[in-house]
Amino acid sequence: MTPHAYVMERRLQRARQLLRTSRQPLAWVAAECGFAHQSHMGSVFQRVLGMPPSRYRTDSTAPPISHPADKGSPSVSDQAFALYVDSRFTSPWAMSVFVALTEKGLPFTLHTVDLDANETKTPAFAKLSLTRRVPTLVHGDFVLTESSAIGEYLDAVHPAPALYPNGLRERAVARQLQAWVRSDSQALRGERSTEVVFHGARGEPLSPDAQAAARKLFDVVEAVLPAGADQVFADWSLVDLDLAVMLQRLKKHGDEVPARLAAYADAQWGRASVQTWLSHAATVKA
Repeated sequence: MTPHAYVMERRLQRARQLLRTSRQPLAWVAAECGFAHQSHMGSVFQRVLGMPPSRYRTDSTAPPISHPADKGSPSVSDQAFALYVDSRFTSPWAMSVFVALTEKGLPFTLHTVDLDANETKTPAFAKLSLTRRVPTLVHGDFVLTESSAIGEYLDAVHPAPALYPNGLRERAVARQLQAWVRSDSQALRGERSTEVVFHGARGEPLSPDAQAAARKLFDVVEAVLPAGADQVFADWSLVDLDLAVMLQRLKKHGDEVPARLAAYADAQWGRASVQTWLSHAATVKA
């Protein structure tokens, strides 16, 4: 069974369970289980079970729920992981996947790629990695890049502990925040690179554009972080790591960060998975 087939079967199993145990709308079930939309879920039900989800919910003669292992299929979850990261350990996105694997307790081999030497542009790496970027995750014969896609894949293959919240709206907010972190605040990221975070680099005082980006960052985190909490959602998620890295760009440089947000960033930095990444970064020569 390919990784894609395994993930789809897990989604189908979860959808069948929710249809039998809840009265949530079909659109909610589809989103909760990771289908692109309700029609996507319906087509999978029709192809695999020969009936639409609405009939499955009420039909007592529908096939019983079983696990892929019941069919004798090899488990994708048992295949080995390999992670390719930048050799200076400064990529926040490579850090995200490293932390995700570590939080889930999944063993993996770690490979470093020298970005300064353009190793991602070599024919060998181009053959391995579709987008020729780090992080690149290899799982058996399956290769995936882009950290947010990898995080969702890991949650599908190894659901516990979760990297994202389970609720439909909460997960949507998590995706919103991750997309925002990856696409906004260019001035701040340019003037406070992750060399500041991981290797103590120093820069000039923030420009007006970077100051505005910092204020926006503070406003966003203040808005989503509940009072007295160390994480945005009920449980820790990769969103907390992403926001903490942004805050640490400022805090590690000595720029002013509101006390509550500084404490939040430091709480993320204290996680064992983050400390393990930092220990790798500490071995890199300036």
